[in-house]
Amino acid sequence: SVQIPGDAFIQNNTAEFGGGVAAMDGGSVQIPGDAFIQNNTAEFGGGVAVMDGGSMQIPGDAFIQNNTAQTGGGIAIEPGGGLEIKRPEMDGATAAFPSEVIAFIQNNTAEFGGGLFNKGDATIEDALFENNQANAGGGVYNATGGTLLVQNTEFIGNSAVDGTSLLLTTGGAISTEENATTEVMNSLFCLNTPDAIAGPWEDLGGNQFNPASDLNCDGVVNVFDLLLLLENWGACDDPGDCPADLNGDGQVNVFDLLSLLENWG
Repeated sequence: SVQIPGDAFIQNNTAEFGGGVAAMDGGSVQIPGDAFIQNNTAEFGGGVAVMDGGSMQIPGDAFIQNNTAQTGGGIAIEPGGGLEIKRPEMDGATAAFPSEVIAFIQNNTAEFGGGLFNKGDATIEDALFENNQANAGGGVYNATGGTLLVQNTEFIGNSAVDGTSLLLTTGGAISTEENATTEVMNSLFCLNTPDAIAGPWEDLGGNQFNPASDLNCDGVVNVFDLLLLLENWGACDDPGDCPADLNGDGQVNVFDLLSLLENWG
């Protein structure tokens, strides 16, 4: 068993499995808090790989950012591997959403599962998946045999984009295969493209899907969203990353303004 100390910076590494950290051969890795796993590269698990009976627990703050892999840009889990992102339970405490985020999984890229690729057993609570990108499963790709439970988690601005043609594919936040188990509750989905969830999943209740016109993801379409739209007026610099282009025509213009006004409130 290995415990990563607080204020650890694991960055700028390259490996075949787990560019930053690898938990394998029955080993266990725990991140109790303030670990930064950034700018790592691997074939499997750019930031973290969990495989061959290994397990990882994240009960404290972890920042898994700007990692790259073919499979699982931020984290990748093979069959037999386990991941638990969950704050320690307090006596008499009841989980509520929104709650304080403890795992920041941001700006990671991969072919499958920009933030997380799972073929093992993953429990995710109080996490933020933001601005991750993949060909499928921008935030999370839950593959055949994978078991995934998501609770009190935010998915913001993740995208599933074909890297060759920049065409939107499916599963901006979560993509799940037919023979995988995906359960989601008390979670927020906002500005994920082209859609929030692709494939079979079970809605355990309490989930919030904000309209595309809620550009600041605060749950209300109002003047702040209008100002964001006006700030981006004109041709999109990057058609794959242009949230204010509500109709997807490559331009932020009067048609997007009308769409925003239709969803006001």
